[in-house]
Amino acid sequence: MKSKLLSSLKDLPNVFWLLCVATSLFYTSSHIFTTMLPIHLDDLHVKSSETGALLASFLVISILVRPLVGKLYDEWHPKKLFLIGLSFFACGSILMLFLPNTLWALWFARGLHGIGFSF
Repeated sequence: MKSKLLSSLKDLPNVFWLLCVATSLFYTSSHIFTTMLPIHLDDLHVKSSETGALLASFLVISILVRPLVGKLYDEWHPKKLFLIGLSFFACGSILMLFLPNTLWALWFARGLHGIGFSF
């Protein structure tokens, strides 16, 4: 006899599962950088105050951009804005992997991350 839970899970649309995977990857990306960035910056001999500022910049930029994003959500289609935010976040993640190991490059990538997170 099949359980009701298993039969109800099969009834969920594939879009739901795709959103679950995308959300998991989004937050995994965000938290991996938050965890590994101090270790990487320590290898680059960056001062701890600069490391803290770089980690905080993600949230500060996100907080500063959110009022603008909220206004844009009132005026534009939410799907377009979601894709724009996802693009910023993905660009920040990819740039963190491939930019040279300089502090300014990490600031730039972390800024894109913060902008994308605000959407």
